Amino acid sequence: MLRFKFFIAVTTPKNGGQALEIVAKHGARGVIAMPGKGCAKHEILADLGFEDDKKQVITGFVAEENEDAMLDALYDGLLYKRGAGLAFTIDVQGFIGIRSVFASEF
Repeated sequence: MLRFKFFIAVTTPKNGGQALEIVAKHGARGVIAMPGKGCAKHEILADLGFEDDKKQVITGFVAEENEDAMLDALYDGLLYKRGAGLAFTIDVQGFIGIRSVFASEF
């Protein structure tokens, strides 16, 4: 059975489509893309390189074996530029209610 990681990528609305292509290429499952808006103070946003508080938030699951390649591709393709966004993964201990997304893995 494959192990999955939950990922969160935050980028500019302009780069959202390219980020979706990258995560899809790396086998992401259960992907949700949605517009977001931050609440951090403008000084914090500026320190992170986010000049605008409007963002594209992309979440989903990626097989652990594809995790590093997906994160590297996001960085190399989009996130290396100041203010382009960030991406990270979170260990998943279990799933409830989304088994059909991973039906072929069980």
